Amino acid sequence: MNKKLSWSLFILALIAVNIFAIPFAIWSTFAGTEEMKYFWIIGGFILWILLNAGIIQLAAAIKKEQAPFFWTGLFLVVLQTVAMYLLNSFIVSDTWVIFMILGTMMASIVLLIIQVFRKKTSR
Repeated sequence: MNKKLSWSLFILALIAVNIFAIPFAIWSTFAGTEEMKYFWIIGGFILWILLNAGIIQLAAAIKKEQAPFFWTGLFLVVLQTVAMYLLNSFIVSDTWVIFMILGTMMASIVLLIIQVFRKKTSR
């Protein structure tokens, strides 16, 4: 796995995801009342972490030098970024876009769990 290419793609994915993840997380903090503001701030932080699950998975794949996990995670991050763009730009505001974002988040988390707990096999 080419380290320079993978880190370059990681930085691009990090920027692309957080262009939409940070405003979504900040927007979610405005939903509550003044008495519950810390609850909504924690909720926004958790949402930001969940939206960055693919980025965390990519970093783990680069660190462990697992190319198949890296390319699968990059594909999921690209799908998630496209879905967040469609939702943010109001081109499409159907529920399938929200399910696409949730699906890619959950797939990234599952991929990260599989990647972390996978035993090394000698080849």
